[in-house]
Amino acid sequence: MVDKNLKKIILENDIDIIISVPLNKKRLLSRGFNQVSFILDILNIEYSKIVRVKNTKHMSLLLDKNMRKHNISKAFYIPIDINKKNILIIDDIITTGSTIKEIIKELKISGTPKSITIFTFSMAHSYKKSF
Repeated sequence: MVDKNLKKIILENDIDIIISVPLNKKRLLSRGFNQVSFILDILNIEYSKIVRVKNTKHMSLLLDKNMRKHNISKAFYIPIDINKKNILIIDDIITTGSTIKEIIKELKISGTPKSITIFTFSMAHSYKKSF
């Protein structure tokens, strides 16, 4: 199901660049893999990597929305040309949207994307918002 839905979004939105949200280094070391990148590899979908330049606390430990926003602030570097590109950001879960909002902010600082689309495998029931 994920395969069909994801490929449909890629085609319908004429996606040029797919970005897998990177894990915190400590989390990556303990888990051993990034689950979004792992799924994209299995589905044989090419994606670009952005860099997580700040070791953040695990977001599930931060219940306050403002603490999450502060935690993730300036955590990403965009090493790819995103100008006039249709971007798809893929994350495993969206709870408050802080991570996605921060990546969008950094994308807009690094260039001028044509469009930004979000895909997630899971979303908190309380979260309903368009970017």
